[in-house]
Parts: sequence; C-alpha cells; structure tokens
Amino acid sequence: MGSWKEYIESGQLELYTMGSLQDGERQEAEEMIAKHAEVKTEFDQIEESLERYAQAHAIEPPIDARALLMATIDFTKRMMEGEQVSSPPEMSPKTTVADYGEWLDRPDMLASEEYDDMFVKLVEANESKLSAIVWLKTGAPPEVHSDVFERFLVVEGTCDIHIIENEETTVHSLEKGDFLEIPLFATHKVVVTSLKPCKVFLQRVAA
Repeated sequence: MGSWKEYIESGQLELYTMGSLQDGERQEAEEMIAKHAEVKTEFDQIEESLERYAQAHAIEPPIDARALLMATIDFTKRMMEGEQVSSPPEMSPKTTVADYGEWLDRPDMLASEEYDDMFVKLVEANESKLSAIVWLKTGAPPEVHSDVFERFLVVEGTCDIHIIENEETTVHSLEKGDFLEIPLFATHKVVVTSLKPCKVFLQRVAA
C-alpha cells in the first residue's frame, strides 16, 4: 500500500464509490479512508460529485408508471394478507357504474388523501386482464397499446380522451357512466375537464 497521495491519484477511490472493486481492493480502500483524513476528504468529495451528477441527469418516470408501481405493491400486500382474488366482469358499451359497485363501494378502495396527479387501486391483475380504480387530477400522458384493449368507465368527474389514428385526432368527452374502448395501436391521452379529480374504472384486456 503506497502513500495516501499515490492512492488518491490511483483512481481506486472512484471505483470504490461506484462499487467496482474486488473484496481485497475494497478492504484496502476502507482502510485508507479510515486511516487518512485526506483520503476521507477526497472520498466525500467524490461521493458528493457523483450524487450531484445523478440528480442532474435523473429521468423522472412517467406518472402512470409510478402510480402503477405503488398500486402493485399495495395489491401484493393485500393478497399476502389474505384478500380473496376477485374478477370484475369485462366492460362493454352496456356496462354501468352500478355493475362495479362491489368494488367501488369497498372502504379500502379509496384514494390516498395526498397524491401527485394519479392514484391507482388494483382490483385484479393477471396475464389476461387488469382491473383498477384510477383517480386523475389533470390527466394521463400519451401512450399506445399493442397487446391489450384499454377500456374506461367514468365514475366521477369528467374528462376528454384524445385518440390519434392515421394522424387524425378524435376527442371523446366523457362524464359519469360513459364507456370508451381504445383501439389497438392508437396513441391516446386523458385530459381531466372537471374541477374535481376524474375517477374511472379501468380495464386492460389481452387482445
């Protein structure tokens, strides 16, 4: 093991900070950091620089991905705690809000008091169908599905769903009780038009 100056110049501290050293090298780095104040100072500065870089280049995940991840964690926990698997009927143009009262009226199927722009409660999730209750404050970003039919049933509030096909946009203005199915391969987005959040029963059914 050379001097602390040689160690700092070797680049080992950078590799240690990124977790790229082998066991023996990692132990050496930890010993140098513990033994030499100069090495500890350099290590702290490297950590701070990497953190600033990470923050500057961080990519914010899509709001729907974040909301679905949290909903999946909640759903998994409920299943582990003994909740019985249920399967709401597939939605169709004849569907009514009352058809889903069994799930909409459940006391555990409520939105959190605080959420950014989207909150999701999963009802079921398997290879062929996903059913969820979704709350939107302003809307949902553009997306496209190639393997599932996405279906909306408005429960509360109002929204516009923009569907883009063949470079033409069709806007569907929906209110409570309205149903809409998104065609495959069609880009679509949701814009909330009511002052209160738009609550929808959502299904994604395998094509």
